[in-house]
Amino acid sequence: MDIRVWENETESCQQTIPERLIGGIRHYISDIRRFSRNVRLYLIGSALMGLNFQVFLVLFNLYLRELGYPEGDIGHIISARAVGMTLIAIPAAILLGRLRLKPFLMVSCISLAIFSYVMVTYPVFQLMALFAILSGMSFAIFRVASGPFFMRNSTRVERTHVFSFSFGTMLLAGMIGSVASGELAAAIGAHYDDIIIGYRYALYIGIVIALLALAPFAMISAADPARDENRIRLSRSQLRRRGKFYFKIMLANLIIGSGAGLIIPFLTLYFRDRFGLPPDTIGMYYALVHFAMLAGTLAGPVLAR
Repeated sequence: MDIRVWENETESCQQTIPERLIGGIRHYISDIRRFSRNVRLYLIGSALMGLNFQVFLVLFNLYLRELGYPEGDIGHIISARAVGMTLIAIPAAILLGRLRLKPFLMVSCISLAIFSYVMVTYPVFQLMALFAILSGMSFAIFRVASGPFFMRNSTRVERTHVFSFSFGTMLLAGMIGSVASGELAAAIGAHYDDIIIGYRYALYIGIVIALLALAPFAMISAADPARDENRIRLSRSQLRRRGKFYFKIMLANLIIGSGAGLIIPFLTLYFRDRFGLPPDTIGMYYALVHFAMLAGTLAGPVLAR
């Protein structure tokens, strides 16, 4: 063990809990300052993409409900997006680990905006299901690219904070998007005396915000795959050696995801149909959820240290 690491750990053990927390926050800020220009640009683009994602999460179900779609059809459209993300996730992870990521970030941004626009403008069930699959693929490529991107543009010192801060950025964008989308839909709907128009225009604004992510993505300096990525291979021997561990992780995520999939997508409809809440109030509730998740995410590295 490096003597400086040993001295730091020894000193940490002699500190009180408040002193450790203060020290952890100082280290947190110091590590954030180490973020490269590419990472900062990605975080900006990620926040803009996250705003669009959250606008759709809050409003699209309500929009379909106002158009007269039953819960079963809405559930199928939501599932179609998840199917798209599932189909592309593993192939994207294998492919993106070997190529430059900047073109994929820009293409996923443009394609997500196009597919989302079609879903909002032409609310025909079969068409929406198809483009929901395609939009899920686009968003999955963007999310899968974050791992190799951070590997290439960060060092081991700040890498944990980069991943944590990225997730926190998406949550912060979700919090802002929840409040703004509900307020926009309510205000536009009141102006035109038609809540369907309110939902549609608010969704369009979310699409435009996603397209703004092209600016920071275009400013990123493309980097070659990191050596750590090149050493990663999914072989039969690796599956035999660590297959049980992979299975446990997949099973845990499957159970959690199944529960979340049964609850989260339909919360907006539950608030609307059960309590008659307007979109701005529903958006505020979603914002509170994201605020709690954001606080926990940002506190993680400090508590771990």
